[in-house]
Amino acid sequence: MSRLLGRLLRAIGDTALCAAAALAVARPAAAQGADDRSWKLSGYYLNLYTRSRIVVPPAEAFTLDLNRLRLKLDAHPLRTLGVEVQYDNEALLGSYVSTAQFALTRAAATTSLDLQRDYAAGHQMVARHGLYRALVSWAGPGIDVKVGRQRIPLGTGFFWSPMDLLSPIDPTRLERDYRTGADAVLVERTLGALARVSGIYAPATTRMRAAAAGYLHGNLRGTDFSLLAGRFRGDDAVGADFGTSRGGLGLRGEATATRAATGARFARVLLGADYGFANALDLTVETYYNGAGAAEPKGYDLAGLLAGRVLGLARWYAAVAATYDLTPLVKLAGYGVVNADDGSTVLWPRVEWSARSDLDLVVGVQRFAGPSRSEYGRLSTLVHGEARWFF
Repeated sequence: MSRLLGRLLRAIGDTALCAAAALAVARPAAAQGADDRSWKLSGYYLNLYTRSRIVVPPAEAFTLDLNRLRLKLDAHPLRTLGVEVQYDNEALLGSYVSTAQFALTRAAATTSLDLQRDYAAGHQMVARHGLYRALVSWAGPGIDVKVGRQRIPLGTGFFWSPMDLLSPIDPTRLERDYRTGADAVLVERTLGALARVSGIYAPATTRMRAAAAGYLHGNLRGTDFSLLAGRFRGDDAVGADFGTSRGGLGLRGEATATRAATGARFARVLLGADYGFANALDLTVETYYNGAGAAEPKGYDLAGLLAGRVLGLARWYAAVAATYDLTPLVKLAGYGVVNADDGSTVLWPRVEWSARSDLDLVVGVQRFAGPSRSEYGRLSTLVHGEARWFF
């Protein structure tokens, strides 16, 4: 069963990759077809430039210029059948692509299927294309089925999410809206206006073991809640979350208990609060306990961090996010993350400007501080600039 579903997902992905590549060279006018009600083509072009120093010795300075063209196709050939394909064509330019750190991160397996291909490479250049999303959905009476590369939202966290075991959050990722997703089958049954039960299955491959879980979401007296139980790549986990509002203050929480394939047992807990002031200032605060982390830097799993297996090295964290609408088109944002075990910190101010209705510009600086062996103290200041044009 697992091998059959894996082959099916791989076939869907390869077919969609070929179709998306054809769309990439199609004339934009084709989007104005005879029946715009059944399908839609959209996308964006992103240029993201960064400067910093790598972590893997020797700690040399690097530049990276990411150029991404993303095309998104939403099609509904039948009333109950939907198709979504998001195709990325990327060129990575700069000294970073020739570093050992880049090679290590590329080797990390974060999805079941490999739906990305390099088509050109040089000393300081890599060009590649692949699928960010590729799924087929069917909607019946009270039941929905989705098959393919998709984002399955679990949990409520902003900086961390103990419940989101399929695509964990990295609190320092520059593209906060970029979520790798999972190659999976999702079956959802509605139980009323505010409740649903879901079954999730991501087949195993030679690179990682299968994930299978049940998920229940509901609402009780104005409080949203969810329950989760399943096996995620060899680890057994159960969890729950809640979200509610009291007097304009949003309160959130998540907790999971895990029995790892190694036999280790640990818990992860998140508590968060959100508040929006009348003067357009929004605040988010979170505290996070990571039972799988280490209490001291000598126990940190640095290899797992670079390989994408872990996102938090320590046990206790806290974070705050603040955004302020300076004008209707300019937003000031600031993020701060503290590793309470080793005292290292991240401060990340940024300015976001909607230069036009179809063009967003962002500049920011990630400043890392702490002892040399700490989680964030090992990292160097990172400067980034971003331009995103939507079409």
